[in-house]
Amino acid sequence: MDKDINNNSEFGFRDASSGQSVHSLKKCLLIALWGVVRALLFRPTPKRLYFWRRWLLRLFGADLTDKVYIDPSVRIEYPWNLKMSDHSSIGREAWIYNLAHIEIGEFATISARVTLCAGSHDYTRKSTPLVTKPIKVGNGSWVASSAFVLPGINIGDNAVIGACSVVTRDMPKEMICAGNPCKPIKWRLDGVELQNAD
Repeated sequence: MDKDINNNSEFGFRDASSGQSVHSLKKCLLIALWGVVRALLFRPTPKRLYFWRRWLLRLFGADLTDKVYIDPSVRIEYPWNLKMSDHSSIGREAWIYNLAHIEIGEFATISARVTLCAGSHDYTRKSTPLVTKPIKVGNGSWVASSAFVLPGINIGDNAVIGACSVVTRDMPKEMICAGNPCKPIKWRLDGVELQNAD
C-alpha cells in the first residue's frame, strides 16, 4: 500500500488500488459492533442521558471527561479516535467522521449539523487513495451550525467558525472566521479578556 495512506489499516478501509480489505477481522467486528450499539443503545436515548452515552463511547475507547455533552443524534464513526475535554459539547446531527484522531478542547462547542471530516482522497492520483489527518478544535472555540472542517485542520483557542463555513486551512485563536473558504474576519473580543476568563 502507498505510504501516503496514513496507516488506514486500523480503521477498516480498503486499499484503493486493489479493493482488498486492509484490516483485521477483529477490527472489522469492532466496527460492526459499534454500529449496532450506536443504532440500538446510543441514538434512541433521551437527550439528558449524557452519562449513558459517555459510558458507551468509553467502552469503545473514546477519551472523554465526565463533563462532556453529546446529543443522541450525533454520528461518531470511530469512538477510539475521539478525545473531548471538560465542558465541551457536540450538537444535534453533527457528524464526527474521525478516520484520524479528533480532539475537542475544553469549553469548545460543536453546533448542530457540523461535520468534522478527518479523511479524504488524493484526487491527483488515479487510484484516489485515502488520506487521513487529525483535527483539533481549541479550548473555548465555537464551530457554528452546518460548518464543514476538512482533514488536518487546527482551530485556535477561542475562535468562532461562522455557520455554513468551509474550513480549508488552520484558523487563528480568538478570531471570528467565516466563509467558503473560511477566513479570519475580526477579533472575537479583547484578547486579554478572553485569556483571563475563567
